[in-house]
Amino acid sequence: MSILKKSKITELDDVKEYLKSIPSLHYGGCGIAALAIKRWLKKHKNIDSHIIYGFTNKHDYYRPNAIAIEKNDLNAVSSCSHAGVCINGETTIFDVKTVWSKDEFPYYLTMPEEFVVPSLNVNRWNSCFDRSHIKDIANKLKIDLSDVKLRVDD
Repeated sequence: MSILKKSKITELDDVKEYLKSIPSLHYGGCGIAALAIKRWLKKHKNIDSHIIYGFTNKHDYYRPNAIAIEKNDLNAVSSCSHAGVCINGETTIFDVKTVWSKDEFPYYLTMPEEFVVPSLNVNRWNSCFDRSHIKDIANKLKIDLSDVKLRVDD
């Protein structure tokens, strides 16, 4: 049965398969997908995880995000090159399509959830991803994503 037709998603692979079906998810929606996976794991499997932001450049996004976390400044966080998830106690980082190699990105940050949401709500993410899918993701996965804006302005 197609994952899109399943009434209940019960396994992580199903979550990833569903998210993979959303158009342009890897072009501006990877952070939202990572947050959705994190919240689904916690709510439906009682598994703790954390979101990892990967960066290709130290100065554009890595450094400002690292400083924001260090200073506990929720208003200074920004986007990343790509976002993934790591289940607590494991070393594997994954997204909806693949497992990352350790040299996938030259810079990584473990992003506390209280910093992820503000970073998702800034206009620094690729606009190819249609944020109207956020409600569909929340409904299908039976999670709350109401704190993620459906629209981000300049």
